[in-house]
Amino acid sequence: MVRNEIKKFFANTKKTLTILLLFLLSTTFLCISMMQTEMDLSTYRLTHEQIKEGTIDLNMIQEEIDKYEYYLNPNHIEELSNKYGIDWILEQNEKLESGISYDTIQYQLSTLKQLQKEVSTVLTYDDFKKQIEDQYKDYEQLPSFLKSETAGQRARKTYEAYENLTIAKSLTVQPSLGLESLLKSPIIILSTFLFLLYLLMNCIFVEREEHQLIYAASTINGKRKLYFSKYTALSFLTILFYVLQFVFAFLFSDIYFGHIDLSVPVQSLSFAQGCPYSINVFTFLVLYLVAVIISLCACSALAFVLCAHLKLMPLAIALIVIFISIEFMSFEFVSPLSKYSLLHYLNIWSYLMPLQLLANVEFISLFDLLIQNKVLFIFYLATSMIIFVSFSGFSYEAKMIEKRMNFISSRQVHSLVYFEMIKYWIKEKGILLVVVLGVIYGFCLNNQNNMSTWEDKVFNQFVDEIGATVNKKADKKILLQQQQYDEWNQELSIVQDITEQTYYSTLLSTQSVFEKYKAVYESRKQDNSSLPILKEDQYRFLYYDTNASILQVLFILFFVGYMTPSLHNKDKESKMIDLQKTTLNNQRKIKYFVNVVGVLLLIGLFTLLDLVYINVNYPNLEWAQSINALEMYADFPVSISIGAYFVISFLTKIFLYMFTVLNLTRICEWINKRTESILIFEIIFTLPVLFFYSTRFSAFTLIYELYHPAYWTIAHILFLLIMISTSVYFVFKKRRG
Repeated sequence: MVRNEIKKFFANTKKTLTILLLFLLSTTFLCISMMQTEMDLSTYRLTHEQIKEGTIDLNMIQEEIDKYEYYLNPNHIEELSNKYGIDWILEQNEKLESGISYDTIQYQLSTLKQLQKEVSTVLTYDDFKKQIEDQYKDYEQLPSFLKSETAGQRARKTYEAYENLTIAKSLTVQPSLGLESLLKSPIIILSTFLFLLYLLMNCIFVEREEHQLIYAASTINGKRKLYFSKYTALSFLTILFYVLQFVFAFLFSDIYFGHIDLSVPVQSLSFAQGCPYSINVFTFLVLYLVAVIISLCACSALAFVLCAHLKLMPLAIALIVIFISIEFMSFEFVSPLSKYSLLHYLNIWSYLMPLQLLANVEFISLFDLLIQNKVLFIFYLATSMIIFVSFSGFSYEAKMIEKRMNFISSRQVHSLVYFEMIKYWIKEKGILLVVVLGVIYGFCLNNQNNMSTWEDKVFNQFVDEIGATVNKKADKKILLQQQQYDEWNQELSIVQDITEQTYYSTLLSTQSVFEKYKAVYESRKQDNSSLPILKEDQYRFLYYDTNASILQVLFILFFVGYMTPSLHNKDKESKMIDLQKTTLNNQRKIKYFVNVVGVLLLIGLFTLLDLVYINVNYPNLEWAQSINALEMYADFPVSISIGAYFVISFLTKIFLYMFTVLNLTRICEWINKRTESILIFEIIFTLPVLFFYSTRFSAFTLIYELYHPAYWTIAHILFLLIMISTSVYFVFKKRRG
């Protein structure tokens, strides 16, 4: 069937000519874009020939750069005359007076700097590796309170990636400009996407309009076989189109910019000095093509799924184009070093143009764990294939007929709970909403600023070095530390040298934190308390208002407000509720049960992500310690462990959301329209939380703090009692009719 699908395109002369024309236009445009460099390529090729012959070196190239920079800016005449002599200056003045255009100077300067970069790549490779080693050793020598766990992981893993790297052959200078232009050009990917859209239009939408798909799905080789054969043919043609473009453009660059020896180590290329693999240029290009081919298969799968399940061709094509455009903008404009770096790395363009994936060692911070971008590549591919396989049914009409026939012929009896679950999770896209909200929340949690400050790190260092409990050994250490600060203060008042003053000021910058630690220690000592001094910053997740904690409440309320009317009001609009009332089961309890299960799943997912974040950032939490050991809960009336307090808070939130669901359920029974139910709930509950998230204005905190027990006041307790009272009333109220 794959062979037949491929034949469909080339058996039609019009389609074959269209594909050929698209290939010629895209390849021509790609080659023209590669030629559009602000460099003198004749000088570039000639200089590389001289480098191979050994008649020019890096110093000569630097002299040429100085010459053209002097033409642009003669103000550095004194520095250059000391370097090259007065005769050299006079010679350049004569050439400048003879007339050299500004464009010529710029082109020559750009060319020479590119040549300098390519030569320096080879000559400074050992220095590059030595710099990585020195950075790691310098970091290890920093004081502990200045160290960052993430920075430490990054320095260590980067060092380990290059530590055992041995280059088999010596590096040689190569004309890498053409190949770099090819690998960094998005034109080849854009033209491949254009070709993919053309294939999708013909193999799905045109055949659907001609009713070929329904007929093919009804045959013995239809359904899933048709689905996979069309996808295989589509992927094969897309990959072939890309590979032919790449090979043609590579041959063009090899002729136009200069020949690259494919047997030399890839580190010889100016853009691949940081490659952590001992491979040659040919192997590097093969790996590059393999990564792009796998990514194209994943992209083809996602696009194929979308087009196979959408009947409107303009809508499907528009969604694909919008998605590709948003991803491309994220790839181009989001910095890999920003806190939103996941938008850059977890991006289809990072794997369709995998130069950075192969040419450098890059780590992404995920919950303060550093993982290589190759792991995200695997995650991206796995997700794409899971989506593809999950939707591996081709003809929507054929699937619906088959499902109805199977249901009629089946002897298996399902409960109302089963059908409500199917409606809730599948038909109303509950599972999709949970996954989307979970991914967004995880992304926001990962990019959340750490709640620890510099003062917290210094305080924690005193806890580690002096002690967390009151004892004689800690008393002596506090006394010695106080004497040390007194000596530094005395030295600071004596020294006159600015460097020494800066040094002692830096040492004394931690004194205020020491005084804070000392005050807490003395308080424990006076009260004869056995409670330890805890690292307060590690427990702030129990009560701090963070972007993640507000988003959690916002997402759960949005989920409740959207899904609950989907269970109730849709059945009322379709009159299904009248049929359900004739059953022996209480349909209200069934819907409430299904809704509560959905909300519990979402809360459980968020709590799991919270625990992962807590465990990664604070692995040594003392959950068994008393809650009274924390400054925030020093006057807490009940002495329970921190872990027990966390569990109680979690259970309290569950009960609160259960009461919320019950009240919204009753509102949905009163209101006939689903849209009205959603609007009423979202305006009363979700909108104030959204305003608080956006403005942090205290007037909007009531609803948020209601679901955050750490901040309960009398107003919150009264509001909670009203919710509980109405919930109890709805439960015990005798149902009419």
